[in-house]
Amino acid sequence: MDKKKKNQYRTERINLRFTKEEKEFIDERKKQHKAKCYSDFVLSVIANQKCFIIDTNPLLAVASEINAVGQNVNQIAKVANITHSIYEKDITKLKERIDEIESIVSRYLDLSNKARDGKLNGLYKDISD
Repeated sequence: MDKKKKNQYRTERINLRFTKEEKEFIDERKKQHKAKCYSDFVLSVIANQKCFIIDTNPLLAVASEINAVGQNVNQIAKVANITHSIYEKDITKLKERIDEIESIVSRYLDLSNKARDGKLNGLYKDISD
């Protein structure tokens, strides 16, 4: 099928905007792929790439936990300044919250690394057991 006939079937259009640097990068990649037109280049790149959707909700949980830990530290510091002592149960509670944050971050990083390395096989798997 010649180019003119092929383009007759391509009736839908997507308009995108790029910075000058992004456009130069795309042009260079298009040249490397020896693509004759942008449509062929984009379709080739999309067809040969895996796409992963990563759930970023764990990051919201981390932000919330970090905020709560910060509040706990402030409360402990205030009590320590007033009483000149720190309660062991407060320190234990703080350590538990920090462990929870570490666990959330670890699960998120593990999932992100698996996606980056192509080990999710195109599927999102929740590993938050």
